[in-house]
Amino acid sequence: MAKRRRQKRPASGRVVERPGKTGTSYAIWFRFNGKRVYRTVGRSQDGCKRADAERELQNVLADINRGHHAEPDEVTFHEFASEWLHRREPELKPSTHAEYKDMIELHLSPYFGDYLLSQITLEHVDAYKAAKLREQREVASAAAAGRPLMESYENKQGKVRQRKRRALAHYAINKTLTRLSQLMEDAVRYGYVQSNPARQAKRLRVSQPEVACLEPEQVVPLLEAMPDRYRPLFEVLVRAGLRIGEALGLKWADVDYARSVLHLRRTVYREHVHDTTKSGQSEVPVRMTPELAQALAAYQLTEHDEGRGGEDDWVFSAKHDARLSRTNKKPAEGMVVNGRTPLNPANIRNRVLRPAIKRANKKLTENELPTIAESLTLHDLRRSCCSLLFASGAALPEVMERMRHKDERTTLRIYAKAMRSREGEVDSALDALIGNKPATNGGREPDKSEASPQNPRSNAMGATGLEPVTSSLSSWRSPN
Repeated sequence: MAKRRRQKRPASGRVVERPGKTGTSYAIWFRFNGKRVYRTVGRSQDGCKRADAERELQNVLADINRGHHAEPDEVTFHEFASEWLHRREPELKPSTHAEYKDMIELHLSPYFGDYLLSQITLEHVDAYKAAKLREQREVASAAAAGRPLMESYENKQGKVRQRKRRALAHYAINKTLTRLSQLMEDAVRYGYVQSNPARQAKRLRVSQPEVACLEPEQVVPLLEAMPDRYRPLFEVLVRAGLRIGEALGLKWADVDYARSVLHLRRTVYREHVHDTTKSGQSEVPVRMTPELAQALAAYQLTEHDEGRGGEDDWVFSAKHDARLSRTNKKPAEGMVVNGRTPLNPANIRNRVLRPAIKRANKKLTENELPTIAESLTLHDLRRSCCSLLFASGAALPEVMERMRHKDERTTLRIYAKAMRSREGEVDSALDALIGNKPATNGGREPDKSEASPQNPRSNAMGATGLEPVTSSLSSWRSPN
């Protein structure tokens, strides 16, 4: 804890008001022990008013005059980031906390860790960004030369292994900059620094990644290429649009055949069962199509025959020592039910989905149909469900409700992909709607005199079977 020091100069200060695009921020500026201190109080969009800042300033000045005020000691980035991550953990989803932890421990702390918070400037942030770009080029050059860079890591059994080194892509570098800005913004609020240098850092330009989706004619061949044991899981991913963690968190009590819905009460992520799902929207029951309900009912009968399928049993599971189970470490609490654990997403992707794509593509090639992208992921199956809903004629609000998207931009990005794949159909539909007959002069018979040597433009249009748009527009008369 910081030592309190006797005030050498009279306490003075003022309120600082900074208008911005999203509202006004309020801060206080005062002198303490001969130094100027700047501290953010709050923002108007969060309900903060100037009166709140003035009240805070008066309290600080009163503490200084009484000799009760103390400023925080200088801390390093590593110390503050560790405490910040620990403080934020209760309010974050487990997957979000794990992502934040990876960003800080693997990227931000190795670079900024030994710096004092007050030492970090915009120049340091730009230097970090440049270092990540150099790392990107080094890794790509070594891979192109056939000598990939290697790095050591510790696996889940505690053994040190070697793997190919991977660099952050542009969008991932931007995400670390966003996390740095968020962290430094809290440091400003707590009075450790006067400004947030990461807020001014320019983000890298990122091209929008192509969304991989199944076409309608690819769905059945892919499902038929799945082993019988795993086909119901992929039926759920494609027909209901569940996230893989939500699907693996299903128990048979969550399958409501009477209402034809699935209740999402938990999710499985990184060998742990979590009662909270990604958003509040995910708590809404998800509708089952008749085909999906029938497939799950048949699958449950098979499970019953093998002594499973009870209400508390996992829908998609394996023995703990099975090939597709989580064998790397002791299961966390709640993972083992009736001697079985949820399937491992990585193994499902590599040992089930990848071979199935190859088998399906062989059949699609024989039938001269477009093949499935080999890069298709488990989450792409959720996007495929969204795309197929649009192809079936569902409206945007209905698709958003089914997919439980809070941000319509997520839905619209998939919608744009679906529409690009149907450009030919849209063109034909437009021609069919308008009619394929060439336009005429306002519905009257064309005058033969219009096609003459003195009117070469009319001759040219007549030769192509089309008429200039201006001719039909000029012949239109207002009903008045």
